[in-house]
Amino acid sequence: MDRLVRALGARPGDLADAPVQIVSTVHSKVLVGFRTREVVDALGPDSAALTELRCAGLLVLDDRAADGSQFRAPQSGA
Repeated sequence: MDRLVRALGARPGDLADAPVQIVSTVHSKVLVGFRTREVVDALGPDSAALTELRCAGLLVLDDRAADGSQFRAPQSGA
């Protein structure tokens, strides 16, 4: 989990009190909730680190889960 959080440019303490989940529509995505919108806005994803995690993409949400940002994993094209 720490590798994922660091790859997004955040700290483990920034995570919301909710599980990180893998969700699937057409391509699987990792759903990651953070405590505040400010944390989501400040994320600075590390493409190389995300590539090493081998996920198709990430959907990061703030504490309200009403708005979020999506990051594609560089190798997936998803």
